[in-house]
Amino acid sequence: MSERGYRDSMKRQSKTSSLAEMRLMNRSSHTSTLGYALETFRESRDLSPAGLAAWLSLKPEKLPALAAERRPEPDESDFNMRCAAIAERAGCDAFALRILLRWLRASG
Repeated sequence: MSERGYRDSMKRQSKTSSLAEMRLMNRSSHTSTLGYALETFRESRDLSPAGLAAWLSLKPEKLPALAAERRPEPDESDFNMRCAAIAERAGCDAFALRILLRWLRASG
């Protein structure tokens, strides 16, 4: 890849990351959505939106859709099943999503 191609690629990635971050932050104000959990976790770990997406094995452009999902509570009887369904729809790692939500419950 040429230097110009690399710079253009980084600019696109930066714009995508900034856009994803703005969308994620808009979703984070509702505590009943995953956006709240994602943003709280992202801030606590000092992750960029792209870093959070990588942690979840998720494409960064899919963060807004994941953030819009209703947040399952770890004490719900169908928690694992709901996390698996959300992860399948979003294309992320269900185990990482469960860890994130259990962390949020334990920390708050």
